[in-house]
Amino acid sequence: DSFNWKVKLPIILAKIMKYCAFASNEKIIISLSSDSALYIVKLFNLLGVTKRNEVHYLVVGGVFHEWIKDKNLNDFKDFKGIYPESIQTCEALQKMGLKNIVHLPNFRKIVPVSKPTEPNNPPRFVFFSRIIESKGCQLIFEAIRQLQKELGEKCCEVDFYGPLDEGYQAQFEAELKKQTGITYKGYLNLSQEAGYQQLST
Repeated sequence: DSFNWKVKLPIILAKIMKYCAFASNEKIIISLSSDSALYIVKLFNLLGVTKRNEVHYLVVGGVFHEWIKDKNLNDFKDFKGIYPESIQTCEALQKMGLKNIVHLPNFRKIVPVSKPTEPNNPPRFVFFSRIIESKGCQLIFEAIRQLQKELGEKCCEVDFYGPLDEGYQAQFEAELKKQTGITYKGYLNLSQEAGYQQLST
């Protein structure tokens, strides 16, 4: 559990080292961001954890194949399985020589909601993810500006849902101030029915 890791770092490190020393014949699942996972992976390989146990890595996000290009692929070759969410990432990793790639589509339990009786007018688009430039947020702003130029200011709407990346927050908020038709709606909890109801309205 790496939540609030800056405060709990000594405790977390102690637990990891103790686990690495004694773990054997276990099934281990790593589900961290690429940078965080790399530290664990290198530690596991250094202390022989990967050799003694069945290690699985659930890839977070869709750019792992880009991130890993300048890393040591040998760090990941002894894993029992590496599970990206996108087919593109799977194919790219396989071309790099990794044989332990298994496609695991992103999934969540969907709460049934009633179908809207009328379509949204104007059409409403939803961005639902971590809000960071590398996910194409700037492209959305540019696309909406172009659409408004060609079709009018009220041609469509875009709602952003998700946590704001600190490094991108100032730029994102500046774009919102000068752009009509785009709104930041905050974080949406899809573990509750209310979240789906909000998306479906």
